[in-house]
Amino acid sequence: MGRRYIAHFIKLIGLLLSLCITGTVLARGTIATGPDSSFHIYLLMGQSNMAGRGYLTDENKAIHNDHVLALNQNMQWEVAHNPLHYEKPNQDGVGPGLAFGMKMYDDAVNPNIKIGLVPCAVGGSPIEHWLPGAYDAATNTHPYDDAITRIKEAMKAGIIKGVIWHQGESDCTTDLAPNYMPQLYQLIANIRQEVGNAKLPFIVGELGRFYAPHNMINTQLPQLTEHLSDVGVVSSEGLSDRGDALHFNAVSADTLGKRYAVKMEQLEDYEPASISVDASTGDYSITSNITGWHFSGSIGQALTDITTASGNDEVGDYTKTSFSWDGGNKTGSIRWYKNSPVVIFDISLPNGQSGALKGFPNFTSMPSGMHPFSYHNDHFSWPEFQLNETSTPWLFFDDNKNACIISPASHFMVAKMEGDGASKITSTLNEDITSYPAGFSYSTIMVMDNGIRESWDSWGASLRDIYDRSFPDKDQDPLLKYYGYWTDNGAAYYYNYDTNLGYEQTLLNLKKYYDDNDIPIGYMQLDSWWYEKSNYSATGVKGPGYKNSKLPTGAWNLYGGLMDYVADPFVFPDELKGFQGKLGVPLVTHNRWVDPRSPYNEQYQVSGIMSLILPFGKTS
Repeated sequence: MGRRYIAHFIKLIGLLLSLCITGTVLARGTIATGPDSSFHIYLLMGQSNMAGRGYLTDENKAIHNDHVLALNQNMQWEVAHNPLHYEKPNQDGVGPGLAFGMKMYDDAVNPNIKIGLVPCAVGGSPIEHWLPGAYDAATNTHPYDDAITRIKEAMKAGIIKGVIWHQGESDCTTDLAPNYMPQLYQLIANIRQEVGNAKLPFIVGELGRFYAPHNMINTQLPQLTEHLSDVGVVSSEGLSDRGDALHFNAVSADTLGKRYAVKMEQLEDYEPASISVDASTGDYSITSNITGWHFSGSIGQALTDITTASGNDEVGDYTKTSFSWDGGNKTGSIRWYKNSPVVIFDISLPNGQSGALKGFPNFTSMPSGMHPFSYHNDHFSWPEFQLNETSTPWLFFDDNKNACIISPASHFMVAKMEGDGASKITSTLNEDITSYPAGFSYSTIMVMDNGIRESWDSWGASLRDIYDRSFPDKDQDPLLKYYGYWTDNGAAYYYNYDTNLGYEQTLLNLKKYYDDNDIPIGYMQLDSWWYEKSNYSATGVKGPGYKNSKLPTGAWNLYGGLMDYVADPFVFPDELKGFQGKLGVPLVTHNRWVDPRSPYNEQYQVSGIMSLILPFGKTS
C-alpha cells in the first residue's frame, strides 16, 4: 500500500473516531456538542466570483472530499459540492471555495482535521453593502448581517481559521474605487471583532486581469499588507474569464482557490516539509508533509558542527540545519520553510577544492512509480518525459498530481542534474570543472506539492524572489509585445536563402510578403549565419569549412566560434544597420561563443569560450 493511501486511510480513521467520540460534525446533520478544535472553518465572502460563476458540468459537480464540509442554506453541515453558494440559484456555479477547501485538507499535517466552508458571498454586491445593516436590493439580503448570522452558527461547530474574500467588480468606477480600501479595512476589523480573533487571516483575491477597469481595484490591493498584519493578496495572473470579461471560468476559479490555500497556509505558519540529519552516519532525509513523499541520501561519513537555527530570507521564514565534514573542508546546510513547499540545499568549500564536486543532495532512496519530465539539452530544449543530465529542472509526478521539482539554484550555466530518478537523483556541477576557489558555494532547490502547476509556480516564484526578479510586462519590448520571424535552427532561412536574390533581399521580400498579407511582423531574429566565425568547434575540432555546402563559402558560412561580431559583407553589404533600416522593424541578433583565435581575446578577459567578455582588470 502506497504512502498516499496509508495517509488517507489514517485520515479516514481519524474522522470516524471524531464522529464516534464527539458527534460534532455529520454530513447533512446537526451540531451535537461544543466547538471541535479539529474542525477548521473558513469564510467565503465577496460577490459573484467568490459565489462562483464557472459553468457547471457533471464532472465538476461530482468533485468532493468527504472531509470537506459546507454550511448549507438551512444551517446544516453537508459534504461540499459545486455549487457552494445559493444566493442566485440560476447563476451559481464553480467558484474558488471548493478547490480551496480541498487543498487545505490535502496539505494538512494533522490527518484528523476536517475543513468547513461557510458560503457568504452575494453576487453583484458593492463593498458598501458589506457594512453592518446595509441592504442589497438586488438579492433582498443584508450581506454583512446575514454573514454574521452564519458565522455565529459555524462557531458552534468548530474554529474559524480564516477568510477568503473576492469582491470589487461592482466598485470599479471613478466614484466608488477611491473609497474601496478604507471600507475593506473596516470590514476586516469588523469580522475579526465578531470572531474574537484580532489576527484572523484574511486573504483578498485580485479581480480578473482580463478586464482593464479591474485595475482600479487591483492596483490598490498591495496597500493591504502595508497597513494590516495577517493579511495576504493572491494573484489572478494567467486566469481566464468564461467569455463575459467578468467571471472566471471553472478551471481558473479552481486555480484561484488553490492560490488562496497556499496563501492561507503561509499565514497559518504551516511547515510543509520535515528534515532529519544523522550526525553519526551523514544520512539525511526529506519528507513532504503534503505528498508524503520521502527522499534520502548520505554524505557517506560522520558530520560535525551540527547546528539548527531559524532565520528569514527572500523566500520566507525557515529552519536550517548546518553541518561540516571532511575535516571542515566542506560545509552543507538544508533549510526548509514554514509557509512554502520549498527546501534549499547549500554546499560550500571554505578552502576551495581540486577535483570534481560531489553532488549534494545525492538522493539514493526516493518514492517508486514517479513519472519523470525534463528538458532536452539541444536546440530549443524540447520537453521530454525522461531525464536529461543537464542543468534542466527535473520534475517528478504521479497519477494523483503529487509533484516534486529538483533543480540547480545557482551556477545555472555549468550546473548538472544526474541520475535515473529511480536509484539516484543528484545535483552537482559539470565534471569538467576541477578547480574551485576558497569560499565557493552551490545551491539546489527542491519543491514538493500537490499539483504540477502549483509546484512549478512555487519553484519559479522562489527563484525569482532569491534573485530579485519579476515577470516583465507583456508589452515591455518587441519580443514580448509582437509576433516575430525567426531564422533560428530549423527555420527555412537558417543558413539558407534564395540564391537568385541573396540573403538580404530574401529576407526583405519575406517581410514584404507578410505585409502584403496583413500579417504583422514586429521584429526579425537573425541567427548565427550573419557574422564572421571560425571553422573550429568549442572543443577545438576543425570543421568541414562550411555550414551549408550548397552555398558560397566564407566566414559567415562556418559553424565555429565568434571571430568578429560584425555583419559579413557577403550577407549584408550595407552592414547590419543598413539592413535594419530597409527592413523597418527591430532586430534580435544571435551570438556564439568566443573562439580562442578571435581578436577579442586580446581586448577582453574571456571566460573560457563563453560569450561573456569583460574589460581587462574587471572580474564581474
